[in-house]
Amino acid sequence: MKKIKNKVFWFWVAGIVCCAVLFFVGFPKLLPFLLIYIYGVDKVDTVNTTMQNYGLVGDSYGIYNALFSAFALFGVIWTLYVQKQDAKKTSLVNRFYKMLDYQEKLIKEMTVFPVCKANPDKPLQPVSGRKVFVEYKIQLKYLMKAVEEVSEKNNLELTEPDVADIAYAVFYYGAASGWKEFMLEYLKDYPETEKLVDNINTVLAGQKYRRYFLGRTNQNYLSVYFRNMYNTIKIIDSTKLLDEREKKEYIKILRAQLSNAELYVLFFNLLSRFGKKWVNNEYVSKYEIIQNLPSKYCDGYDPKDYFDTIKYESEEKTLSTFHGVMRPRE
Repeated sequence: MKKIKNKVFWFWVAGIVCCAVLFFVGFPKLLPFLLIYIYGVDKVDTVNTTMQNYGLVGDSYGIYNALFSAFALFGVIWTLYVQKQDAKKTSLVNRFYKMLDYQEKLIKEMTVFPVCKANPDKPLQPVSGRKVFVEYKIQLKYLMKAVEEVSEKNNLELTEPDVADIAYAVFYYGAASGWKEFMLEYLKDYPETEKLVDNINTVLAGQKYRRYFLGRTNQNYLSVYFRNMYNTIKIIDSTKLLDEREKKEYIKILRAQLSNAELYVLFFNLLSRFGKKWVNNEYVSKYEIIQNLPSKYCDGYDPKDYFDTIKYESEEKTLSTFHGVMRPRE
């Protein structure tokens, strides 16, 4: 709103300057007719004398005419600049909404089979749209349990972030032999990497997890999904056409479209090495991307332990009982 007021102010300044210039330039042209009207046609000599005197005075105002002309030119240039900036801003906003539309299109096109059969007597039916992320959540949950078992059996002493990082790598690349080289490269910082990968595959193939489709790859959809989301945030964050308040408002629009299951997958993406750029560029803290993620939703992981600068919605909505009336906690 402040920018708009400034633009209106400068528009009026440019208009006043232009009017002043037109007055100083046009007045000498109109003055003879005005004097003839005042003195009459028979007083032409008087008019000529007056015009000569005016000419002498007018010459002394030449520098002012030049100055007002410069102001008028500045006003025109400034108006053109403002219009150009407005056009750029409109183009940026249109691009932002197109990327949001593309994100929705991606989600609608997502299709996966459930992690396990709800009814053994019926064939598996694929799920699509945002329900896919519910299946992703279930798959990640079981993968983290599997990695924890591997850690305990082999005394690896993996931390919670380590477990999340390894499980997310399996979730993203899959456990199929064709992706083993990618897994080995990704997990090379962990001791005995190849043994770790083999142990995970052994556990997933065991009786406990065999009935779940935990080893499938999910990168085909997720690579495009997260890349588009990242670039949507990037074009808003990097522009100079928006102030900080406006940037946060646009990212809030993006954030409002994410379901809880999407936020769950995003959270573990951020905990893994896949989310390094997000964290380094401060997209998580600056725009509070996972603000709406419920604290008890992440299977034992508390988002506040990893991103403590965010004001989570679950904290804002915490209620306390006072005299039988529910009210926000102070």
